[in-house]
Amino acid sequence: SKMEHCTLMEALVIISNKLGNHDRQAMFLGELLAPVINQMRSLEAVYRDPALLMEFVGLTSAPVDSDKKTDVVDQFGQNRSSMMMVINMVLAVTRRAEAPQDLKLAQAGGVHCPPGRPDGGEEPCWGSCVFYSQEHSTAGPYSQQNV
Repeated sequence: SKMEHCTLMEALVIISNKLGNHDRQAMFLGELLAPVINQMRSLEAVYRDPALLMEFVGLTSAPVDSDKKTDVVDQFGQNRSSMMMVINMVLAVTRRAEAPQDLKLAQAGGVHCPPGRPDGGEEPCWGSCVFYSQEHSTAGPYSQQNV
């Protein structure tokens, strides 16, 4: 199921925390998130327009009786499931990805530690997530104007 897939991906993210090399971990997380980011891009028109989003998830239509015994396909249910998988994957990666706790190991592995931030600096997943948000935002907190 999609939830099992998401749980397995979350486990891979936790395991990737033990790589000890920020660049390798960031590359791995980028590859892990690539299909999710592509799916987000394909759904961009849907989540940018509230009316289209409501139609996409089935809020503007009568409920579909999807009984296991019939061949009725609930496209709205599949749409909701796809959106939830994308959301859960992004949340799982951003929630579980960590930079190495040891500052020397982190710096040796490529973590960019800004002055005054002894905690290790950036999270390895930010490259993929912020890249996507910068492409689609002109005034968000991670846009070029605020960096």
